[in-house]
Amino acid sequence: MCIQWPTFGPYHIARLSAAARIAASRGIEIVGFEIAKRDATYGFSSDEKGDGFTRFTVFPEAVLEDLSPAEIREAVLEALDELDPDAVAITSYSTPEARSCLQWCAARRRISILMTATKADDAPRRRWRERVKSILLRGYGAAVVGGSPQESYLVDLGFPRDRIFHGYDVVDNDQIAQRVRSIRSDRAVGPDLPGIEANSPFFLVSARMTERKNYPGLLAAYSRYRKRVDNPWPLVALGNGPLRPEVETTIQREAISGITLAGFRPYEDLPYYYANAGAFVHTAHTDQWGLVINEAMAAGLPVLVSTGSGCVTDLVHDGRNGYTFSSRDHRRLAQLMVTVSEDPELVARLGNESKKIISEWHPDRFGRALMDAFDVAGSAGSAHPGLLWRITINAIQLSATTQDSFHTVRP
Repeated sequence: MCIQWPTFGPYHIARLSAAARIAASRGIEIVGFEIAKRDATYGFSSDEKGDGFTRFTVFPEAVLEDLSPAEIREAVLEALDELDPDAVAITSYSTPEARSCLQWCAARRRISILMTATKADDAPRRRWRERVKSILLRGYGAAVVGGSPQESYLVDLGFPRDRIFHGYDVVDNDQIAQRVRSIRSDRAVGPDLPGIEANSPFFLVSARMTERKNYPGLLAAYSRYRKRVDNPWPLVALGNGPLRPEVETTIQREAISGITLAGFRPYEDLPYYYANAGAFVHTAHTDQWGLVINEAMAAGLPVLVSTGSGCVTDLVHDGRNGYTFSSRDHRRLAQLMVTVSEDPELVARLGNESKKIISEWHPDRFGRALMDAFDVAGSAGSAHPGLLWRITINAIQLSATTQDSFHTVRP
């Protein structure tokens, strides 16, 4: 089985290793099928080998964004002919590589499994585009999705509910928890990182500075919070992006103190931030899932998460491991910041519950969901999506001038 992602980062390596371990017990070999080694948008670039799977990179020397749809189509089809898998797990349906994988499976009568975190409110939806998606989905035999909202969206598009399995959006909880425990046990050990001060809890944010991540809302809420408490927690934000100059300007114009913009941090730095933070905040207007929330919960942090985040329904329970809020409601978020930062016992209780909840969302869950999807799709036989499907996918492939020509959700 090939498992396809555009590029591999730590999140993907953990899932591939778990899938390989579970598949091996059934005599199934896993190939991690990567389009390019480097990604300019998210900064993914991992040479980590992982355990138990073969890594195949279609363009080992390229940056993903530099490739044309035509280059990707030709190379993906050629690579799959070389590998000749029995099944391909495919990331989404909106990119040229995903559609090429799907076309290959249909032509060779092989099992195709959709992997997606998309939900209905990720972006404005147009009827004709939704109709096209529903046609494309006929080519998949089963699906592995993030959770409940993602399942509901596929069902709305006409995908059979009994062929949908949860567990796509997971991280290596054990690795994160072990690193955080180690760091907390000896706080004198560690690199000198911006925003981390001895024995000083802070609100932690980890998000690219783009419109949908809602930094204006975050800053408005934090400014309001600082005016309401005597000893406010600082705010540390990890990440860069096109809106960073605007964020810096707002902080200066509004004279908001206590904020550290720590920029993009390599993956090995993240446990130090989780270990020292008091709570995690995610203010996105919309987010397909939000794997940083999985990480924060694995680290035992309370989480304050906007209702636009895709994981909210499954991971965040008000008053149990954190709180939810509308991304437009700055006052509520400010009040939640007050509530959490003023009550150490509450912080401890919420954090412990985070660890309990996220313990059910781990890489093995992804591996088992993938095998369940493989069984269901296999029992249904290879997909015969029909003439309309072939016309539709060919038309999209031939008319796509950029990689994101038919990609609605922007980074």
